[in-house]
Amino acid sequence: MKGDFQARFRENLRVKFRCVTRLPAMVTLLINGSANLKVDRLEKVTWKIFEPTPADVWKKREDWIDKEIQDSEVGSYLVSDHSTALFFDMRRAYCAGAWISVVIMSIAVLDSHFRETESGDNKIGTAKLLQEFYQSDEVEWLRKLRNKYVHMNLEEPFLEMNAWFNNQTELEAAATKAMLITIKGFFLNPGTLFSQLTTLR
Repeated sequence: MKGDFQARFRENLRVKFRCVTRLPAMVTLLINGSANLKVDRLEKVTWKIFEPTPADVWKKREDWIDKEIQDSEVGSYLVSDHSTALFFDMRRAYCAGAWISVVIMSIAVLDSHFRETESGDNKIGTAKLLQEFYQSDEVEWLRKLRNKYVHMNLEEPFLEMNAWFNNQTELEAAATKAMLITIKGFFLNPGTLFSQLTTLR
């Protein structure tokens, strides 16, 4: 069964991408049957998307996150183990350039953080939880964006392969905003215990 699934998945990729060589060392790529990128630009974009993030780029992104955390701390804070673990996974996703994953993870981080350190309520919905304890339009923007990624709308598809492949800059900008919103969420209520966000590497 597993082998059948993998075979169907590979075949779907071949149909979707119509590659003449294996990813990521492709020369020509036709997305949905149309050539949307020139070969020279395609090679650069493909390298950025499908190859491992260079160490210097990873370090630059990681240092930026650390600085944002350090600049946000004005006292001591209570941060749950659950939200901290999720945040470190989100952090790795950001450094790797997995932009959609960052947006999806951000709401999970904020939900677990406020649920444990503020509300203590397992039953309150995420939307109400964020409205009550974050109190900002920016977190509502983030929640709605996350929902568009997570909940497929058959009548109005939000994410398509062309958009994902061609709009990496826009996706990065949204992920960066999500990271800033998440970091801000950790430091809305100083004076509790201590921050764990920069103690583990």
